[in-house]
Amino acid sequence: MRFHGCMATLDIVTLIAAGANLLVAGVFFAFSSFVMQALDSLGVRESVAAMRAINSRAVTPAFMVALFGSAAVAVGCAVVAVVNGSPGSLS
Repeated sequence: MRFHGCMATLDIVTLIAAGANLLVAGVFFAFSSFVMQALDSLGVRESVAAMRAINSRAVTPAFMVALFGSAAVAVGCAVVAVVNGSPGSLS
């Protein structure tokens, strides 16, 4: 239910989820647009070593929370919207 001029909790959580997913999309864009090109410019051995170094440092709690947490919150928002029959949902 919307109050005049106020955002409902679901709206706020949805905006937070969208922002977090934009952050993750930016990371993927950066990786695919210039990190992969830089790796391609290296030799095979150097590329493999660099990619292994990237992979070993990428698995951090902050990155995992951003990656999987943003997706989980977005799915949760969608489920709540459908169950509650929010405007624009499938029900």
